[in-house]
Amino acid sequence: MGLFPTRFRGVICLLALTTSVHGMWIFPDALHLDSSDVLNKNCGESPYTDWHKPEDAREFENPWLAVFRHPEEQVPFCHGTLITEQHVLTTAICTEAFTINETIIVLGDYDQSVNPDCNSAGICASTIERVVKDVIKHPKFIGESYQYDIAIVLLQRPVIYRNNIKPICIPLIPIIPSSVHLPKVYNALWTDSSSRPKQIMMDYISLDQCLNNPEGVHFNTSNVLNKNCGESSYPSWEKPPDVRVNEHPWLAIFRHPDEQLPFCHGTLITDRHVLTAATCTEGITLNETIVVLGEYDQSVNTECDSEGNCVSIVERVVKNITTHAQFKDESYQYDVAVVLLQQPVSYRNNIKPVCLPLIPISETRIHNVLWTEDSLRPKQIMMDFSLPSHECSKPQNNLMVDEHLFCAKIQNPDMDRINEGGVGSPLLVQYQERYFQLGILLFGLSDDDYKISHVYLNVTSHIAWIEQTVVLGIKSQ
Repeated sequence: MGLFPTRFRGVICLLALTTSVHGMWIFPDALHLDSSDVLNKNCGESPYTDWHKPEDAREFENPWLAVFRHPEEQVPFCHGTLITEQHVLTTAICTEAFTINETIIVLGDYDQSVNPDCNSAGICASTIERVVKDVIKHPKFIGESYQYDIAIVLLQRPVIYRNNIKPICIPLIPIIPSSVHLPKVYNALWTDSSSRPKQIMMDYISLDQCLNNPEGVHFNTSNVLNKNCGESSYPSWEKPPDVRVNEHPWLAIFRHPDEQLPFCHGTLITDRHVLTAATCTEGITLNETIVVLGEYDQSVNTECDSEGNCVSIVERVVKNITTHAQFKDESYQYDVAVVLLQQPVSYRNNIKPVCLPLIPISETRIHNVLWTEDSLRPKQIMMDFSLPSHECSKPQNNLMVDEHLFCAKIQNPDMDRINEGGVGSPLLVQYQERYFQLGILLFGLSDDDYKISHVYLNVTSHIAWIEQTVVLGIKSQ
């Protein structure tokens, strides 16, 4: 491929309709299916060959889907795909949670709330479970960079192919998107809010956007999130304790109609959606609770910057709330919610959405922005990630930290405090000169506990649910 000049690459699909293998000219289909002794045997067969992919997958539509779960849990923690009767392809990161001879692989599942699954013709099939016998990670895999993030899982025993269990095909030669041939692609997976798999249509983006320009991934792969987001008047990484005017224009606070003091924090993520903790929404009354946007100094209404540019706050009432279906108040698991405003807001200097990480961001310079009990203006509290995470998996927090949560400590605990009013406030990182929200503060701590770690919901782990919730909210308008 590298021998062709750039100007000819658009016609390579026309030139490469056939290729030579072992001295014989064969078509690409034969190359994919006949040139390996172990892969692509009876693969990729589905009862639905049409390219119209409904959002909700149909029975037996993706019979290669696999999920991994721990023996004591029913909710899976990772996905994979069956590629032979005894091998599952997945990410190396997924396998870091595996225990050999214990972790369970579920195959043939469709509706996770029932077993067996039956299609419209009355044909039923049960799921199959196997334990992990062995894991082979790519030898160059490095977790922090996601390089070579691939692994093959060996099942304890092979499976027998049937309607709901079949292997996926693997491209043995590149299937290259071009102006001549642009394959339709979709991501099939179970989401946090659905017991049946979703089929999410995707678009190719250029390698420049994906590799050389990470912003392209964050800003071009979602139709609803990260539009004109994360822009601040202060892009420097020097963070004074006191927030400056218009420095964090995505901050939102919730208050009751008969009170001026807020009871929870949130962040604006679109012109009509606010991200917060599900715990916060327990105090919200639809069509009554007020969301305040563009706030800075709570003692005045109109804020002015150093150049004399003045703007007022904007208030909206709550129209609807979507909390994560698996939210459990006592454990803080899935403690996330999206609040829909009664009316959209117009973006301006003091009101803008924050960016959300559509893929993981490894930047470690983090800070929590919030109003504290002793200040009318928001504070910027510098934080450090708590590693290992078991530091905050303690009895006083009544939780166990997994991939959905993480912990962070205050850098200067003798100077800074995070109190109970900070629930829902964002943990932010500056990346590519924009602000991204990595976490949502789940609860504040009393002054006696200020030196222990604070617990945050991992936004990246819930990004699919957040995007889906926003999309459904827009469709309902």
